[in-house]
Amino acid sequence: MEKEGLFIVEKGKGNRGVGPNRKGVQRLESRTASWKRRGLEGRRIEEERLG
Repeated sequence: MEKEGLFIVEKGKGNRGVGPNRKGVQRLESRTASWKRRGLEGRRIEEERLG
């Protein structure tokens, strides 16, 4: 989960959905978008909630 989130943040294409893999990117982004909006604090909360 953490790797997926970092991958999207690094690539910076999650919102644009660019490339042949864009469906997969969008699916991963939808799972991580909440903590992306709230920043690292929100990310910690998300990880706790997911257990």
